Amino acid sequence: MSARAPAPRCASRPACTTRWARLASRLALALALLGALTVPVAHAAVRVVIVEGLGGEPVYARQFDEQARVLADASRALHGQQAVELLSGMDATRARILESFRELSKRMRRADQLIVYLIGHGGFDGRQYKFNVPGPDLSDADLRALLQASPAERQLLIVTGSASGALLTSLSAPHRVLITATRTGDEKNVTRFGAAFTAALHSPEADTDKDGYISAEEAFAFAQRAVQDAYRRDQLLASEHATLSGSAARAFVLASLSPQAPSGGAPAASAVPAQWLRQRAALNASIAALEARKGSLTPEVYEQRLQALLLQLAQLQQQIDQASSHVP
Repeated sequence: MSARAPAPRCASRPACTTRWARLASRLALALALLGALTVPVAHAAVRVVIVEGLGGEPVYARQFDEQARVLADASRALHGQQAVELLSGMDATRARILESFRELSKRMRRADQLIVYLIGHGGFDGRQYKFNVPGPDLSDADLRALLQASPAERQLLIVTGSASGALLTSLSAPHRVLITATRTGDEKNVTRFGAAFTAALHSPEADTDKDGYISAEEAFAFAQRAVQDAYRRDQLLASEHATLSGSAARAFVLASLSPQAPSGGAPAASAVPAQWLRQRAALNASIAALEARKGSLTPEVYEQRLQALLLQLAQLQQQIDQASSHVP
């Protein structure tokens, strides 16, 4: 059975040809590997946790509410209602957050992705970072313990508030991507990064590879530029410098730009579930991220991880092909 995929939209013909040839090569290898497969390959799940901290002043509370809503809507549209948990108000206390992560860890597997957003103010006293929530604050030690306890092999933490750069040292890990609004814990002013990052999730300009999805890497780059432009426009010295740590940011898909069917209306004519297309985009991003890290891995580890991803891609592509063949 031949593998089919829509040709990628590219800015130039040489770039498009190169990307298409790479994808075709991956699919051909994946289908060859699939022929030897004797057990089904389970698709990895994505779990998203959004924590909205204290706003302090009404203006910030409204901003955080809006940012959390946008993130939740985009995540639910992409990954499904059950994959997303939004903790805000008294549901965002330290005790409730710890309990939520403990329960989530019981349902996750090693192959899954964990995406965590912290929306709100943070502080750093030179030794310890704290995220402001009702009651006792959530500390960097709490965050480290929560992430270490998760079975998910791939983790993304996005912290949009002040002093968040303090986490770059304490939470960095080979399997983890960190995105922070600041580069150190000493950048303590209220940040603009959260608003810019959420804006990226529904901006065609952020979709630099024109695949219809917004990856963590694309959202970060868009938000970083937007913040820098805003400070220049206002003729202010930038008091925040967003930072991305980790090599696999492309592997995390955060939003889709695909238009949704109007309420009560019919969806676009397609027999292919949108979830499968999202999974294919995520798998291709994961393969690209793995290829970028090839030099830091032993050949055995690289081949093992690549084969696992290709097998998932091949099985998924066969499902997409079969569904596509039933389109009138």
